[in-house]
Amino acid sequence: MKIIQHILFLFLLFLTSTALINAQEAEQQNDSKETSTTFTNAQESEQQDDWKEMKRNIVSFNVLGTTPIWGITFERIIAKKTIIEAGVGLGGIGAGVKFYSHPIQTNKLLVYTGLNVNYFDLGVNTRLNHTLFAYAPVGLSYFLENKLCFGLDIGPAIGKDTSSFFKKEDSIYSLYGNLKIGYRF
Repeated sequence: MKIIQHILFLFLLFLTSTALINAQEAEQQNDSKETSTTFTNAQESEQQDDWKEMKRNIVSFNVLGTTPIWGITFERIIAKKTIIEAGVGLGGIGAGVKFYSHPIQTNKLLVYTGLNVNYFDLGVNTRLNHTLFAYAPVGLSYFLENKLCFGLDIGPAIGKDTSSFFKKEDSIYSLYGNLKIGYRF
């Protein structure tokens, strides 16, 4: 039964990353064309200006996500479609990367996926203590012009107790998510 769970988790992770890669390749092909059927030259220029002026650092308050229970996350927009993040909070620390299906811009609902890795330890005797886990979020972000941003995601997660890392029966499978409110600067 555990082997089937491992295979299903890896399959979901593979599907998520394949969809992301395909979306990015399609977007890059569209970006490389001299003329676009979707945007006029004025709209493209506006998007480029929006990118140049966008504040790329984000501090956010999270529930779940990169901070296993709740905490503060620092994010950095490193490319037009990519954000890296690190967080610390009640119950642990975490880091991750998000890949967006379209260039990051203000006043537009954006879809993303990625991979987060967290270390969870409450300091009390629970099943989740000393657990290293990863989850593959699929979510939505919205960046306002006033520098606020919001995010919500959910995805499959796998966890392992670090004190018995090589025992298959200690794996934890679940859905995991994130709710965040942030400020860009």
